[in-house]
Amino acid sequence: MDKIIVPVDFSSASSWGFYYAYNIAKEIGAELVVVHLYWPPYVETTYPANMIQSIITKKEDELLKHLKAATQAPLGETGTVKIRYVIEPGSEQSIVDVAAQNKADLIVMGTHGSGKALDKVWGSNTANVIHNATCPVLAIPAGSTYEGIESIAYATDFDPEDTELLYQLTLIAVAIKGQVHCVHINLADGPFEDKKEAAFRASFEKNFSDLPVTYSVWSANEVEEGLDTFCRINKISILAMLTHKKNIWEKVFGAKSMTKNMSMQTKLPLLAFHK
Repeated sequence: MDKIIVPVDFSSASSWGFYYAYNIAKEIGAELVVVHLYWPPYVETTYPANMIQSIITKKEDELLKHLKAATQAPLGETGTVKIRYVIEPGSEQSIVDVAAQNKADLIVMGTHGSGKALDKVWGSNTANVIHNATCPVLAIPAGSTYEGIESIAYATDFDPEDTELLYQLTLIAVAIKGQVHCVHINLADGPFEDKKEAAFRASFEKNFSDLPVTYSVWSANEVEEGLDTFCRINKISILAMLTHKKNIWEKVFGAKSMTKNMSMQTKLPLLAFHK
């Protein structure tokens, strides 16, 4: 992992995201690209082009000054992380574009809630980036302090397609000296396909036997209850899921169970992968 994108909009939520991203970049030696998006200043259309450009340049210079002040290294640290700044007009889609243009390996975003189900947990901007980015997105809830990433839980149905994602996830874990816990939540009133689990493990271990992965099957009345218990007992640092796994996402983030779910999702960083 060589390049990490972190959007900063001067909110407290983005500050949490920055310091989490900073520590990951420091630990693995990655470049940190700090992105700030802004609304273009209003200018009269009759202004000459050089005057318009001068106004925009002045605004971006002021923003860069504030951005550098807001993204200083933790007290006592100097020159430990290479930071580059990108300031341009745009919206959350621009974050996705900047990540693609810079061939980013990861986007880290601080989160804050708003209206709809997924938005209530992560905020509408983060939810949009999660669904549109082509690289993994790590959503950091407010108050999440970085204490190293020793354990990553991956929620799986043991589908064959998950082996490629698990491989990508373990490469991240190796880079940060962590371990991946592959967990399946089996509903108490439902059957468990042990042959499916065995085939999944055999397929992965055949190709990637040297990677740090453990496998667990937990029984629970609800998926979110099982994940919550598993993450607490195993002191999980990050929960990872595929964005197109609608059955898992709806069970964990669905509106019907939103109240009881808030305790887990607002405390645990979420790493969202695309297929």
